[in-house]
Amino acid sequence: MWRRAAVLLPPGIAGKLGGCTRAARATGLPWRDSYMVGVLMNARALMALIVINVGLTAGILNTTAFFLLVTMAVVTTFM
Repeated sequence: MWRRAAVLLPPGIAGKLGGCTRAARATGLPWRDSYMVGVLMNARALMALIVINVGLTAGILNTTAFFLLVTMAVVTTFM
């Protein structure tokens, strides 16, 4: 599972960082501020953990997906 997490973590971080940066830039923020929005959006793990737990409880996620998503949330919060 750690290998899967290592493969999925960079695209997950890049997707959040890039998407939020581009969205902030599209609203007229300068590049530096847009990048900061992208960086800070990676650290919003509390809401993600709630949604992940609901998905596990509802049977939507298996334990492997749960582990990978929790790992993503924790790593991006520590960043």
